[in-house]
Amino acid sequence: MNTSGYQNIAQSKIYQILVVDDDVTILETMDIYLSSSGYDVHTASSGIEALNSFNLHKPELILCDLRLPDIDGLELIEIFKDTSPETPIIAFSGLGKIKDVVEAIRKGATDYITKPILDFKTFDEAIESALECQSGVNNVIDDNTAYDKQKNLENNELVKNLHYLTSDPITARQFQLQLLPAPETFIGKYKFQHTIIPSASFGNVFLDYFQLDKNYICFYIADISTLNENSVFANILLKSLINQPLRSYRNSADSTIINPSKLLTYLNSELLKSNLGKCISLFYGVISRHDQSLSYCLGGYNPIPIVSLGNTATSLLEESYPIGQLASAEYEQHYLKIENNFTLGMFSTGFVDALTHGNKSIVTQSLQAICNDDEVSVSGILKQLSLSSKNYYQDDMVAFLVQFQ
Repeated sequence: MNTSGYQNIAQSKIYQILVVDDDVTILETMDIYLSSSGYDVHTASSGIEALNSFNLHKPELILCDLRLPDIDGLELIEIFKDTSPETPIIAFSGLGKIKDVVEAIRKGATDYITKPILDFKTFDEAIESALECQSGVNNVIDDNTAYDKQKNLENNELVKNLHYLTSDPITARQFQLQLLPAPETFIGKYKFQHTIIPSASFGNVFLDYFQLDKNYICFYIADISTLNENSVFANILLKSLINQPLRSYRNSADSTIINPSKLLTYLNSELLKSNLGKCISLFYGVISRHDQSLSYCLGGYNPIPIVSLGNTATSLLEESYPIGQLASAEYEQHYLKIENNFTLGMFSTGFVDALTHGNKSIVTQSLQAICNDDEVSVSGILKQLSLSSKNYYQDDMVAFLVQFQ
């Protein structure tokens, strides 16, 4: 086994690594391998043992299996991240367990490694990347310049790590679709529903919604500028970037995630730093349940948002730059009072093209007619337009509805 890649890191500081796995053979192998590389290794064969070791040793890195005898590995990752958000976690996953990978990333894992480990060079790189990021976070508490450099490092490493997954278009597409939220969900009196008919090749549209806390619900829909193998990658990167201010809010009450203008400014900056070469049109909204209001921001020209209040439907489309296009771009935040029979419809470029058959002059009128329907639903929209998952479409066909009932 080649451990030369770790000599510089290990010599500068003895990092503590916690390895969690119920397979004794794997624990012994990891202990020998990592110890020979200069790390201080702690092992645990159960969730309870892992928590005790974590509290005692405060490791700089955790390697965690997702199948444990007492505590589910995904639940354990969530506990670790709630307790110590800055500690990176690399998840162990069996070959072909893509659902486990998706959930691990949702819970806060920064990377994943498939078992059995056959490529120790990749294993070494994953550990090195995680420790570089962790070391930077601990050393830049009062240094804004260093903090900016560290954020660049984290996002560059994120790009590199996610590339392992997205290098295969079929796997990447499957991964992206599994990251989507449930097709229909109620959060209090708010109903979220979406439908997506994936294009035959690369995915250019992504959406998500989540309850931030008892006061706020956040949602967004993103449309990638050009279709190629990086489209899916850009969507996965976007979700990962949004996860960072989400965690910051929950851990330190940072307001970026509930301030659409600040969030788009942050995403624009981070996307440009990633050097991905992609522009993303993004509609991001935050519902305040306290005063029943919507604050929102739009970057780009798609997706086209239409809001319906009673018998009146209005387009919220405005001129602005997509994120990832211009460093000096500014994003204006808007506010809207939510009333009974409120419907917000968001539609992808592919959906609009199918609806209007290329006649751009009737886009707004057509979408307004759809959203004004008292019984509007995504299934009804598909039926009305004769859209079917059995047909071939060049772009993703996506309709996303948010309703107050």
